[in-house]
Amino acid sequence: MQPESPNLPFKTKDREKQLLEQLAKYKKGKIDLENAHAKVAAGHFPPLNTGEKAKEVLSINEKSFYYWIEVAIAPLTDLNSNNDAGKLEFIGCINGTPSLDGGMSYFENGDYYWTNKAGNYFHADGMRELLAQCGFSTYKHFSQRRKASILLLNLQTPCAEWQGSAGKTRINLEPYQKLIAETVSNLAYKIPSLHGKGIRTRWDTGLGGYYRPFLKEFLKNRHAQISRNPSDAVKDRLTQSGVWYRIKPIMIAAGFRPRNENDWAAVRKGLTGSINEVINQLWPDGSVTRESLGIVAKARAMLYINSQVYPVTFDSIEELARLKITYDYCRKGGYH
Repeated sequence: MQPESPNLPFKTKDREKQLLEQLAKYKKGKIDLENAHAKVAAGHFPPLNTGEKAKEVLSINEKSFYYWIEVAIAPLTDLNSNNDAGKLEFIGCINGTPSLDGGMSYFENGDYYWTNKAGNYFHADGMRELLAQCGFSTYKHFSQRRKASILLLNLQTPCAEWQGSAGKTRINLEPYQKLIAETVSNLAYKIPSLHGKGIRTRWDTGLGGYYRPFLKEFLKNRHAQISRNPSDAVKDRLTQSGVWYRIKPIMIAAGFRPRNENDWAAVRKGLTGSINEVINQLWPDGSVTRESLGIVAKARAMLYINSQVYPVTFDSIEELARLKITYDYCRKGGYH
């Protein structure tokens, strides 16, 4: 059987421009067109000019056909450069038709191999892993993550070999995976990463102390709060872990990131373990203590009343006892 003509039904440059225009329209113009890229690449199965090996593959499959892939990628401008770094919206299509999950499942059974510009060799089991290795992952070192982007991948083939028991959920990617891996990775590498882009981030493993300015600010505000309303030392009592849970969102909003997501536990340990030391630095005369700020060590006992949890400490025993008596009296119908 002679292969079909490799002539595409459009001019490649015109089609690549059209793909980027489609992305811009889909995202309502909220993409960075200056850093957007598109590529149309044609392939043949079995690979041409591979001698006897190609003939062997052809004799087994009894198929010979041309296909092409369309790939377009663009950074998003409506997302926060810090908080959304590494995120990717993926649109995958087979012959122009996406799946219900956005198309990722179409390309998850691929066995992908490619090299980067430095000649380093990479392998990925599935499209998610391929993109993660190219910088689209929120678990990578922050400077290695690429700007949040959108990617379109469309495979046009006359011989889609559908697999899966639940309808058209995936195809055999073996004829296409080499070209897909090379093209997608090449475009993904062109998206700017946060490294050297002037985006200020702070990362720490918990030992460097970069969290301390956040802790100092929190303790100063806490002191001002207790000074205005001394009863808050009891009503708004915090454990040391409670201090961490109030500070962490502030740190994230300010651009603080650990070296990787697994280091958050180390940062938490460093911060909570520094509370007494920082208090002594702020108030060296001893006029303010952790206890006077209503910050207690983790309670060994907790009292659960009316869907609320209260730490049981020596100072709170009398108040909790009154609360328990009142609650029991109400349940028995004393008053409502």
